[in-house]
Amino acid sequence: MLLRQPMFGFMKEIDIETLVQPSETRSSVSEEAEGVRISIPSKWSGVIVFLGVWLTFWTIGGVSAARSLQRHFNLFLCFWLAGWTVGELAVTYAIL
Repeated sequence: MLLRQPMFGFMKEIDIETLVQPSETRSSVSEEAEGVRISIPSKWSGVIVFLGVWLTFWTIGGVSAARSLQRHFNLFLCFWLAGWTVGELAVTYAIL
C-alpha cells in the first residue's frame, strides 16, 4: 500500500505494509421497489436479550413496590420508585 505524505513541500510516497487486515463489512446495501435499503445488523443481540429478561424482573419489583406504597406510605419507597422509573425508562430506550 502506498501512502502519499507531504514532506518539505514535496509529496513523498511511502510503502506501508498492512499488518492488520480489515474485517468484513456486516452491512449490506440493496435496491428495492421502495428505494435503497441499507441494513446494518446489530452486534448487541445478547445484550438485548439480557436487558429484556432484566427488565421483566425489574418491572415485577417496581409493581410490587408500588402496591406496597398504596397500602402504607413510605418516603424511602417514593424515592426508590423515582429511581426505578428512571432505570425502567433508560433500559426501555436502550432496547428500542
